[in-house]
Parts: sequence; structure tokens; C-alpha cells
Amino acid sequence: MQEHATLPVTVPLSTWRGDSFSRSFPSSLSVAIFDATASAKKWRIDGLTIQELDMLAFSTRDLGADSDNNLTSITIRLSARDKESYPNVPRAWLALFLSRWYGLESICLEFRSRVLRENGLTTSIRKIQDTFEVSKDPLWPCRPEGPVTWTKLRKLSLCHFDSTPKALLSLITRHSSTLRDLRLNAIWLDGEGSVLSAEYSWREIFRSIRATTSLEKVALSGVFRNNSHEDDVWDFNNEGLAKVVASWITNGAECPLTDNLDSV
Repeated sequence: MQEHATLPVTVPLSTWRGDSFSRSFPSSLSVAIFDATASAKKWRIDGLTIQELDMLAFSTRDLGADSDNNLTSITIRLSARDKESYPNVPRAWLALFLSRWYGLESICLEFRSRVLRENGLTTSIRKIQDTFEVSKDPLWPCRPEGPVTWTKLRKLSLCHFDSTPKALLSLITRHSSTLRDLRLNAIWLDGEGSVLSAEYSWREIFRSIRATTSLEKVALSGVFRNNSHEDDVWDFNNEGLAKVVASWITNGAECPLTDNLDSV
């Protein structure tokens, strides 16, 4: 039987509520912590860098499937330290980590800021297509490849992500039968050189989300940009604009600020 590092606790585990988990921890203790919280329904992981999160995903890759099914909510908020450098780590690990919990009803991923690359441009710490689509990885050859779907997902909250239009729309629409709460903060479209992606604007994205979902709540915040169209900028720090567009997506209300988007 494999021995794990001792889990440091300041109160007996028997006194914990058991429905939430909020701790910053070294990856060397990750398996011990996951074993101790196997029955928890909700996890909140705060303060890790993306490198530490990837190591957490890797070190817990062999945990049994029985404990995986208990989790219904996961919140991950990364440390702001990631803004100091562009992380050079395998992209598949976080997607594989999330895909293990197929009973998730709520996913919240908050990256505190964009990061500076060596070429002087900024990018998100992870892209949506890296995070929600499993690519082939020799370390996990048995894992299925392709987009990940959670059949019970009702709430999705994303902060500081880049995405191709296809990946963003795929993520939202393949959960359209269950998704009711969508919260997006500072999302940038990046077509990655694709001619087809370059044809998309945020106006088309909003229209597609409205047409394919039954959302009850939408929250938009931060600045949305489009790397294929430098003038396609939506500043949702303007609360009035954010409320109008969100209302249009959920209720079909009139949206004059989007140039008669409804009739296009």
C-alpha cells in the first residue's frame, strides 16, 4: 500500500462540515488531502499557481472513480503570481483533472489576470479549448479524447480566458439542456489564425448563445476583446451595457446597444 504524506490539520476532520474544501496546499500533500476529503460535495481551491494546479492534477491521476462521483461543485481561483511569467507546462493536465468528475453541477475557474509572453503579447493562463477538451497525453493513454461534457452542469463561471469561437460555443451549447447560470469575465476571442474563426464577432457569439440555450441568469463583466477584429470590444465594466446584453440573452429583451442584434 502506498504511503502518503501526513495531512496537517488544525481541527479534527470529524468537526469539518464536509461539504466544502478551501485550502492552499503543496502538491506533495495532494493525495493525502484528497483521501481525507473524498466524501466532500464541494471543493474550493485557492492560491495555487497554474504549475501547482497542474502538479495537483498529475499527482491525483490514479484516485479511484468512486470518490470522483461525490463531487458536485468545484471552484478554482489561481494566485495572482501567474501574471509574472508565461507558464510552460503541458496543457492537457487541467482538462483531464476536471473530466474525472462527471457529476459536476457547478464549475468556477478564476484566473486572476492575463500573463505576459516572451514576445510582449498577453494571453490567458489557459484557453477554453485546452481546459475543456481532452487532447492525447502519453501519461494518460486510457483517457478518452475530445470535448468534455458534464450531464448535470447547471452553473459555469469563467474569468480571464482566451478561446476560439468554436471552443466557446461548443462548451456552452453542449451543456444547453442543463446550463442555467452563465458568468463570463474578461473573455478574449482568439481565432488562432483560422479564417473561419476570423468571421466571428462577439455579436454572433451572443446571438448563438441566445438561440441555443435556456439560460435563467447571465452575468458579464470585464472587457471582452476579439483578436481578429480590434474594434470588436465590449466593456462590460459598464454595468448598464452588461445588464442590457445579459437581459437580451436570457429574456429576448430589446437590445438597442447591439445595433438591432435581434433582427440580424
